[in-house]
Amino acid sequence: MTDSERETFIADCGRRINEAYSKGDRQLARGLVDMRTQAIKGRSPTQVAAMERDYFSEEGERARLAARTGGALNA
Repeated sequence: MTDSERETFIADCGRRINEAYSKGDRQLARGLVDMRTQAIKGRSPTQVAAMERDYFSEEGERARLAARTGGALNA
């Protein structure tokens, strides 16, 4: 599975988990949570590094915005 396919699978599991819970199917939801957890654990080191770069870049931008606006994050 490619990184892109894995991320699509993880997102799809999330949607299906929500659907299962909304229908009251806790057993299906739990199975999907387990599948999603395994997919997350199977992320490649390259994918994890890319996600960390994106996260810290976004957090840095939020911090810079907060500094410019006196802490107002929604300015």
